[in-house]
Amino acid sequence: MGIDTWRDFRGEVCALTWSADAAHFVAWHGIALYRFDASGSAVVAYPDPQASARDVNRVYLRAVLPAANQRLGWQALHASAALTSRGVVVFCGLSGHGKSTLAYACRTAGMTQWADDSVVLRPTSSGAEALALPFDFSLRPESTSFFHPERGQGVQLLGRVEQASPTRAPVAAICLIHRSDDTAPVTIAAVEPGQAFTRLLPHACTFSMVDPDQRRRTFEEYLDLSTRVPVWDVTYPRGLPRLAGVVDALRHQVESSPSTAE
Repeated sequence: MGIDTWRDFRGEVCALTWSADAAHFVAWHGIALYRFDASGSAVVAYPDPQASARDVNRVYLRAVLPAANQRLGWQALHASAALTSRGVVVFCGLSGHGKSTLAYACRTAGMTQWADDSVVLRPTSSGAEALALPFDFSLRPESTSFFHPERGQGVQLLGRVEQASPTRAPVAAICLIHRSDDTAPVTIAAVEPGQAFTRLLPHACTFSMVDPDQRRRTFEEYLDLSTRVPVWDVTYPRGLPRLAGVVDALRHQVESSPSTAE
């Protein structure tokens, strides 16, 4: 298999991936070389001498672990998520559009935060299931000040590593989130499967698209996801104080929608 290139949201190369001798590798620039095999029992990291242990672990949780699961049979989305009474609700959006903040708002509303920045899932005969992986949430300073004013201004909240329970849960919906102006209402609209497929793919986290078998599996499974799981366009107003209303609207939408298992 050839070498594939990962780029960050600015379009700059951040990592290289390849497979050789029944092992798979992710070389993250300035952080570490990560190795795992087909058993998926462990990921071994060889840190860059200048990298901190926290950075090595953070890249492992947010990028390497989801990509390893994708290579071994799941799919991974650049997304955050919360566990509702009907299953996992996934939040996809461009960097800075509030995925982590919305998932944390669900957490403060009594839901379980399922993931921050990466969601691993796969289609099933009745819909899709999500796999709970360890994650460490983070909030930008503005969000930290809103949810935790006692911490003061200009502080970024970095959470401890945690993992949701149960280990697996059905996927209730995938939300493509967009922020609008401060006075706009919350709108939730279904996306038809053909559009859902093309709009979900840019959020896919793949170990490699060089291998034709892996590329074909990715396309086929995203086609399945787009037809078996509700995909919604969710537009909501800017402003942290309005998040409670967004969470209420999402909860109502999920609870009033037919189960994907029905």
